[in-house]
Amino acid sequence: MNSSIAMLRPKFNLAESPCIEPGLLAVFRLAIILQIAVLLVRIGIDTMLDQGIRWVSFSLISLGGLVLLLGYLSWPPLWRALGRFYLPVALSIAAVFPLLAHALFIYFRIKQTATQLTDQDMLDLNWRLYIVLLVPIVLMAWQYTFRWVLGFSLGLILLSQVLAFLLFGRQIFQQRDLIELSLRGAMTFLIIGYLITRMMREQRDQRQALITANTQLVDHATTAEQLAISRERNRLARDLHDTLAHTLSAVSIQLEAVDSAWDYAPDQARPMLIKSLSTARSGLAETRRALQALRSAPLDDLGLVLAVRALAESTAARTGAQLEIDIADEVKLPPEVEQTVYRVAQEALANITKHANARMIKLTLGKLTVGSLPLGRRDEVIALVVTDDGVGFETGKPAKVEQYGLLGMYERALLIGAQLQIESQPQRGTTVRFIASNIPTSAKK
Repeated sequence: MNSSIAMLRPKFNLAESPCIEPGLLAVFRLAIILQIAVLLVRIGIDTMLDQGIRWVSFSLISLGGLVLLLGYLSWPPLWRALGRFYLPVALSIAAVFPLLAHALFIYFRIKQTATQLTDQDMLDLNWRLYIVLLVPIVLMAWQYTFRWVLGFSLGLILLSQVLAFLLFGRQIFQQRDLIELSLRGAMTFLIIGYLITRMMREQRDQRQALITANTQLVDHATTAEQLAISRERNRLARDLHDTLAHTLSAVSIQLEAVDSAWDYAPDQARPMLIKSLSTARSGLAETRRALQALRSAPLDDLGLVLAVRALAESTAARTGAQLEIDIADEVKLPPEVEQTVYRVAQEALANITKHANARMIKLTLGKLTVGSLPLGRRDEVIALVVTDDGVGFETGKPAKVEQYGLLGMYERALLIGAQLQIESQPQRGTTVRFIASNIPTSAKK
């Protein structure tokens, strides 16, 4: 269990992990497909306008690069082979290839026209490049930290300056324009990248907090399950001790007495033997009753009203106490509330059987009257009251081992937002009052 819990606590260091953010590759492929569609439209327009084979060729080169990149992103074996380098390679191709094609396009256009490009011309030519380069920048910020975005942007600036020097040489005017435009684009990319990385960092923190909360929930559920198992084992041990162990002990002592009296007082041995048989039958009936309680599902078989009535009658039969029972003909509640009401009644009656030594038991289940309504509206309040005139106990003292059932009742009531009141004094009996309010109207139908 500890190892499975530890697996739920990963540290999000995505810059050093081959793990790719969910949905990133799908968005990457969609962006490439859209670029391919735009290029196809552009090629068709340039062909119809007879722009020249050279300008169409640059579009075809860009189209070929995008198709290769789409194939790269659609081939899972490459992801498994390259691991953490898979996405950086794809982002580099998505940025470097358009930048190189764009620089060559400007170079050949200047060379063909033999004129310098104005600032407006450069702006018109570069805004398309900025849109294309924005895709890998956004994806870089989505996957990695801002340091990666910063390094990626600086790398693009450096590459653009190297291309400018190689293509334009000492033509300072064109080189200056490229530098200025590159810096503007880089600042835009850094701002957008910072915003996206900030949002992703918040998302990862929330994801980590969610995983931590889920881990704590798993720990809590495991602890609660182990505690429930422990309590059930203890309850079974007490039931077996109160039924089977007592019966076997009594029968053993009686049979020893029969054995001793068999030779010296045979007239006394037979009544003792009959008493032993009666004790064994009584113990057998108690054991069967305990086993039946373990095997049956009273709520499913009988419903809440009949199941609680059967509990009360069984308790009265065991203890020999007089029973006063007042249960509504029909009580419809949500399943979780029904289960809680039944378990509270079961525990309260079990405590009467084990500890109270009561002569009278009174059980009431149904809607509260106006005079006893402590909270909520009358038609939204269900009450279970179990009262006995037994030995009672001091409610202010620390809980003993046999009082863990009381703590369980409190916990069950708390889980559904109900109230549980236990009133008791030594030699003055005990009253358990369970009140569930705000029951949804639709759930009661």
